Amino acid sequence: MPQAELTSSSVLRRIQFIKLGFILFGVLLIYLAAKVPPAGSANLSPTIELAITFMAITDVACGFWLAKWLISNVNRGGASKPQSAVAMRWRSAQVAGLSCISACNLFAFVLHMFNGRQPFIVLLFAVGMLSLIIWNPGTPPAESDRRILQR
Repeated sequence: MPQAELTSSSVLRRIQFIKLGFILFGVLLIYLAAKVPPAGSANLSPTIELAITFMAITDVACGFWLAKWLISNVNRGGASKPQSAVAMRWRSAQVAGLSCISACNLFAFVLHMFNGRQPFIVLLFAVGMLSLIIWNPGTPPAESDRRILQR
């Protein structure tokens, strides 16, 4: 079976496709929050709501920071890594960052299901969706002008 050659633009398209999947997942969670009533009848304590909100906002910040941190540490240890490992790490870092940002939407849905206050739920959904929309993967590392890695 021939090896598929991935150009910089095709890797970037795949990451953008994954980003679209995370955005659609966020829209699905918002739809479910609108249609499914909360599971509990008792309200959450304000301390727990604030803790969940703080964790969600911290997770969004980590989503933007994590990818940059993982990419900057690719060549740590002095040894030169093969370009395919660098490209794979870049791609993994982008997906990890998107996952952290998307977790904010999950936190909002959890708050909804445990009958959290509406302003916290709306805030987390808004922060999660806006962060997913403005997130940018940057430019992938290039082995040469034509290819990044071979699978």
